[in-house]
Amino acid sequence: MTLSSNSQTLRAVGQALENEHLEDFDLENHDGDFLVRGRPALPEGGEMLIREILRRLGQRGGLTELRYGPREIDRLEEEGRARRRNDSGMPDFYMLSQLLRTVGAYVDQKGGRLFGVSKQGSRVTLQYQVGEGQLTIEAHEVPSFYKFFSEMYLQRGIDGSPRSGS
Repeated sequence: MTLSSNSQTLRAVGQALENEHLEDFDLENHDGDFLVRGRPALPEGGEMLIREILRRLGQRGGLTELRYGPREIDRLEEEGRARRRNDSGMPDFYMLSQLLRTVGAYVDQKGGRLFGVSKQGSRVTLQYQVGEGQLTIEAHEVPSFYKFFSEMYLQRGIDGSPRSGS
C-alpha cells in the first residue's frame, strides 16, 4: 500500500519524528523520499549546559539526519494504524504527527505537491507547488492550523472514516 496523500504521509513521518524526539527540523520531499534534519529536544534544564559545552568545544552539536522512503512510510502508517485502532478520543493537535497531518491536509486541499516543511519553535514553513505554478512558500504559527484541524476532525466519523457527504 503506497500512501497517496500528503496528510497520511506526513502523519506517518511525524510519528517517527515523535519517537526520535525531534521538535525542530527541516523536512524535504524528494519524489516520495523524505529527508529530515533536526536536533532532538533536550531535557528541561539541561539545554543551557549542553549548549555551553558544545559552544566551548566549537561543535554545532547533535544534528540528526533521517531518511524515509515509500516502504518505510507504509510501515510507519501500518504501525500507527494498529496503535490508533482502539483510540476513540479526539487526537491531540499539539502532537507532532497530528500537526504534520494537518499541514499535509492543508496542502492536499490546495491540490499541492509538497516539497518541504520546516518547524522551528512555534513557526511552520511550507514549500509546495500547485499544478505547474510557482513554488509557494508560506510561514504560519502552529496555532493558526488549529481551526483547520478541528474542521478536519469534525468531518470524520467516530470510527475514523469520512462522514457521508465529505
